[in-house]
Amino acid sequence: MRVNLCAGFGEPIGRDNFTTIRGLWFDGVRQDLPPGREVELIREFAPGGPAGGLIPMFLVNGGKMLEDPEAAGGRATQVALMMYELGVKGEIEIGNEPNIAREPYRSNPRLLATSIQVAWDVMQRDRRIRDTRLVIGGIMNTDEDGLAYLEALLSTGVPGPVIIGFHTYRTTTTPHKPSKGFSSRSAEFHRLQALAGGRRLWNTEIGWHTAPSKVGCWPFTKKVQWSDAEVYDHLMDEASYNEAAGVEVMTIFQLNDGPGNGYEDRFGIRDYGGWLKDSSEVPRQWKEVVDVLRPGDTR
Repeated sequence: MRVNLCAGFGEPIGRDNFTTIRGLWFDGVRQDLPPGREVELIREFAPGGPAGGLIPMFLVNGGKMLEDPEAAGGRATQVALMMYELGVKGEIEIGNEPNIAREPYRSNPRLLATSIQVAWDVMQRDRRIRDTRLVIGGIMNTDEDGLAYLEALLSTGVPGPVIIGFHTYRTTTTPHKPSKGFSSRSAEFHRLQALAGGRRLWNTEIGWHTAPSKVGCWPFTKKVQWSDAEVYDHLMDEASYNEAAGVEVMTIFQLNDGPGNGYEDRFGIRDYGGWLKDSSEVPRQWKEVVDVLRPGDTR
């Protein structure tokens, strides 16, 4: 299983950051591609560029999904052509957490399916980009609502070779606690596998933050706050669940902490001062675990 990292978020990543990411044994980077900045950001992954062999997963119509469905699909094909021209090998993910994105995507899975189909149809007519891997933008979680959205999307007839993206956030609980409606994490993944129907599964975002959270309803609220060591343990356990389910890629969110104290500022594998946290060791440790279990496995 490849271990990727979310970084850049639509800004150049830079040679120093790429050097750090490679040194931590990450396999690739998930990078947003805002309209108009595609060439600049794709070029970092070109042969001889600063990425130095890291595999890109380029995100089109990410964030809250502000692009029109047909336009997003068309832009994905342009990204594929740019990748071809620059000699970049990687994949394109279209959409991001569509089940909690802006309307009309949130209530109409068919619209994301339209983006995927538009891109697929054009790519299959152009031999230069025919083999570009397309990934369905990851649902927010593998809970009942997320999986229902995915089921509705797939029922529209998404092409079989398209990869299914998903996220498995559960930031105030351990990886072992299943989503509501499931008896176990294995049951969650079994449902995901059944919906996939043999399609490849990629976890395109997962993480735990170290900011304090309140859970429950007043007056029965309690505080949850994970340490850096606990986040490391959670990610290693999550890797085991994903590996057991045949997931091919797990993508950790994210490279850096932000300057604030909110939860979105505390997902980084590196703190705001530039110090690496325990979670930065997950790719190296995971690959050592896999090497013990399956010597010589380089997947």
